[in-house]
Amino acid sequence: MINGRYLLSIFWPTLVGIGVGIIVVALQLKGVNFQKTTFLSPLGEILGVTAETDSNKEVIGFLPYWLMKDAKSPFSQLDTIVYFSISLDDRGQVKTKENTQEAEMGWYTLHKESTQNLLGQLRQHRKKTILAVTAFDNEKIDNLISDSKVKQQAIEAIAEEVKESKFDGVNVDFEYSLKDHFRDDSGLLLAQFIADLKKRLKKDNFKALVSVDIYVNGIINDKPYDLKALNQTADQIIIMAYDFHIPSSDAGPIAPLRTGDDSRSIIEGIQAAIKKEAAMEKLVLGIPLYGYEWQTYSSDFKAQTVEDSGVLATYKRINELIKDKGIETMWDEGSLSPWFSYKVGRQIRQVYYDNEESISLKLQLVDQLKMKGIAFWALGYEGNELQIWDMVGNWQKRSKE
Repeated sequence: MINGRYLLSIFWPTLVGIGVGIIVVALQLKGVNFQKTTFLSPLGEILGVTAETDSNKEVIGFLPYWLMKDAKSPFSQLDTIVYFSISLDDRGQVKTKENTQEAEMGWYTLHKESTQNLLGQLRQHRKKTILAVTAFDNEKIDNLISDSKVKQQAIEAIAEEVKESKFDGVNVDFEYSLKDHFRDDSGLLLAQFIADLKKRLKKDNFKALVSVDIYVNGIINDKPYDLKALNQTADQIIIMAYDFHIPSSDAGPIAPLRTGDDSRSIIEGIQAAIKKEAAMEKLVLGIPLYGYEWQTYSSDFKAQTVEDSGVLATYKRINELIKDKGIETMWDEGSLSPWFSYKVGRQIRQVYYDNEESISLKLQLVDQLKMKGIAFWALGYEGNELQIWDMVGNWQKRSKE
């Protein structure tokens, strides 16, 4: 159990650097009140905002089409389920085929009877269902949001899919690569695309909402995304607060709340969001239900990895590995996240991930900053481990007390 004094000691070195200027900005945010008295936890005290929780914390779960059969999460703990996903082609049409012989599996799975039945059951239980629409190529994304004809075709195609499957809205997952070229005005164009999409969706359903996914580097760099512009058009901004280390990198924390060096962290992203006057009531913190596993040259923290050895390790696999091998897990104070090392024969393996302890700290951060809620990537990675959902359920109950 983590007590308040411990939280103060671990967050103070990172958050004290926010400075008076950012705190002033934070105090100007809508709905954020300054108090000189007591706070529920040191996180609120350090940030200079009240630490009160509210009853509107949203829990979102992304459900990828390839994990439909693996998802074990109790949907009672979720407010919103995002079906992931359909994709768009260069003309702005929904991709229905990968080639002349193979169907595009995201679209195909969506239209299966079993998926449609699940969506119907979720609606009966008053859960919101959202359709994720993806694009991962910079040139394609720029074309979708800048070419007026292609953009209009894309918006109409998305609206048709939403109406046919009775979704409550759309999640726009247009992920730029920072390594490749993109337009200088891509951030403004994406925000306008979302505004136009939302306007079209509301013709069929006035309650329709549009969310957008943005990674931490996109917030810090303000390119290729424009947080201020997105703040004006998107209903929710989901921060993909993970993949700080990836399979092709050296081993290290994948979702660090902070860091003890010059590498990026979640809190750095939040600091940048506050500077840009982000509406906290729109921000959703993404939380991974997975980690990464590498073969390394030593058992040291953040060890150098063997080339091409990194692989995804689901929450299910990680917990089974810990139990089956009796592994003693480690806790890194710098990143506030767990990791462990073990051997397979003469090979050294390292795993970095999130567990109940690190996720609970993220939930506290969401509370203290009065963010909209959390989003799990991805349903199906959790296996039969229900402890995490018990924790989320307790968090929801506390926020409503």
